[in-house]
Amino acid sequence: MPGSSQNSEGLAAVAVDKYVGGGRANKRYDRQWGFIDSTGFYVVKPQYSSADSFKNGKAKVTLNGREFYIDKTGKEIK
Repeated sequence: MPGSSQNSEGLAAVAVDKYVGGGRANKRYDRQWGFIDSTGFYVVKPQYSSADSFKNGKAKVTLNGREFYIDKTGKEIK
């Protein structure tokens, strides 16, 4: 797996590299972060450009340049 953070509150942030184009010599990838549980199942699909570990039931994430907090289901916390 390209990247991961420490397990926090039962979930771990993991990064996947999504192919976004380019030729054979210039392949380009976009790293996206999501969260998995202890079995490796995605609880929150990779979609964020950054993601912090969960603390007190919430994690700070960045999507399209916007920072906000999500709960353990991926729902934005207002």
